[in-house]
Amino acid sequence: MQATKGKMSKWRNKKKKADFTAMSGDSEKRSFHGQLTKKYLKVPEDGRIETESFLDASEQSVIPLLDKMGSTAFVFVKSDVNGNISKLRKKHSENPERFKTLYAMVEDEMERKVTDDKNSATDALIWLIRGLNFICTFVQLLSKHDETEENIQPCLQEAYDNALKVHHGFLARTSIPVGSLE
Repeated sequence: MQATKGKMSKWRNKKKKADFTAMSGDSEKRSFHGQLTKKYLKVPEDGRIETESFLDASEQSVIPLLDKMGSTAFVFVKSDVNGNISKLRKKHSENPERFKTLYAMVEDEMERKVTDDKNSATDALIWLIRGLNFICTFVQLLSKHDETEENIQPCLQEAYDNALKVHHGFLARTSIPVGSLE
């Protein structure tokens, strides 16, 4: 156990140095975050988030982050996030000018009373946000612990319990193998 802590400490020091290098402008050694080409924009005063920039940031920052984590724990989340992004892109492509914001897509479906329909953009947006919340919660929890394998599963379970469990029915809760993820 002590050897693992020592290795983690050395890793953290290297990571801090890499992050500092990224901030100092050495493009060869930029951090993961520094390498991102698409990032989430600040929410505008009116709260209307641009569809394309939000989906680009979700696709080009969150998905590679899940790939970097490498755990099979994120296969379900990655699949769900990708599927919801695809549904939202499809809706956006129907009329890019009209659906310039996420709010416009939801508003359109509310007017047509189709928010609860299968494959609705509203449903996809809700589940995309829930998935992003799960990922964010997991990363926040993991950042409070050493990044050892023994801490990953409890952080995954707590993130699931806090972000997704309440939205899943009994069948989904019992079929998602959070407890057995490695």
